[in-house]
Amino acid sequence: MDADWAVENHPGLTVAILGPAFIDSPGTYTWNALVAIGTGYTYDWQYSEDQATWYQVSTASSYQRYVDDTQPDFWLRLRIWAEGRTNWTTQGVNVNICPSWEIAC
Repeated sequence: MDADWAVENHPGLTVAILGPAFIDSPGTYTWNALVAIGTGYTYDWQYSEDQATWYQVSTASSYQRYVDDTQPDFWLRLRIWAEGRTNWTTQGVNVNICPSWEIAC
């Protein structure tokens, strides 16, 4: 099999994160991997509050997190790979939850 032919018939991986980018009430939120083509991917979700230090938080196709008024803004980074190809995407999440004793913030 010609290597060039194999590359042409396995399009690049396209990935996005589907989930809230703005949170204004406490609760458990879910972010899902949205992959354009195919199945059988390996997932690596990472979490950061400063975009300098990242923590692996999940290897599933989705990630859940409880968010309340103590949570600062954060970023999620998702890496997928399959068949020797990989791709990353990052999504910022703005958290603006008023503490329970405040009417507005």
